[in-house]
Amino acid sequence: MVLNCWGFFIFEKNRTMKKTVILFFIFVSIQSLYSQEKNNSPFLEPKNQFKVEVDSKEYFYSEGDELEINHSATKSKLKIELLGFKKFDSGTVSFHYPSNFAFEVDKDFGYNNWTFDGNNVVILYFEIDNDMKMQEYIDLMVEQFGKKNCKTEKKQIQLGNKTLSGTRINITLVGQLLSLEFFEIPLNDYKTRFIAFQDSKDEEGNNSKELADTIKMVHETITFLEN
Repeated sequence: MVLNCWGFFIFEKNRTMKKTVILFFIFVSIQSLYSQEKNNSPFLEPKNQFKVEVDSKEYFYSEGDELEINHSATKSKLKIELLGFKKFDSGTVSFHYPSNFAFEVDKDFGYNNWTFDGNNVVILYFEIDNDMKMQEYIDLMVEQFGKKNCKTEKKQIQLGNKTLSGTRINITLVGQLLSLEFFEIPLNDYKTRFIAFQDSKDEEGNNSKELADTIKMVHETITFLEN
C-alpha cells in the first residue's frame, strides 16, 4: 500500500574451472535489463546485490557486475546468494532498503520523490530544489486526511550519524490505523530533503515488525554527502 504525499491510496555445484573464471549475472526480465543501461542513476531501480562464495572466499557484487577470479584448482565449489537489500543513492543521501520493496520515482522540475513500498511499510524520500519547509508538506497531509482524523506529535530519530527532528502523524481512516513520520535531513546546500516512514498498524495500534526492521537497516547504512 502506498500513501503518497499528494493523496492516499488504501491501496550449488562443483564444476571444472579455468584458471580465470568470469561470471556474468544475467537476468531476463526487461526491467532488470533496462536497469543496466545507466549506472548509478538515482532515477532507475537499484540493482540486486549478491554474495559469491568460491572455495570459502566471499565476493560482493551488484547485478550485472563482472567477477574475475584467479584460481589454480581444477574443481571448485561455487555458491551465489541473493542478498536481502538494495542500495539507493541520490548522490547526497544513500541507504539500503529491503530488496522486496517496490521502487517508484516521481520527478519534476526541481522536485524528486522516491517511494520504496513494502508490505506494511513505505519509505518516502524527497529532494526539492528550494528552501520550502517540511512543515508545509505535513500541513498539507493533515488537510488532505482531515484534521479530525489526524493527531500530530514531535519526534526525533537517529539515522546514521545524524539525529533528525520531525513530526509523526497518527491517522485513523476508514477503520485503518496508519502512522506517517517525516524527518528533515539538513545538509549544507540550498535543497530541502526529508525522509518519511509510513506504517500500517495492527488493531491495537502497534507498529509492525517490518517498520522496526526497515528503520534499523536504514540507520545502519545511511550516509550523507556534505559539501
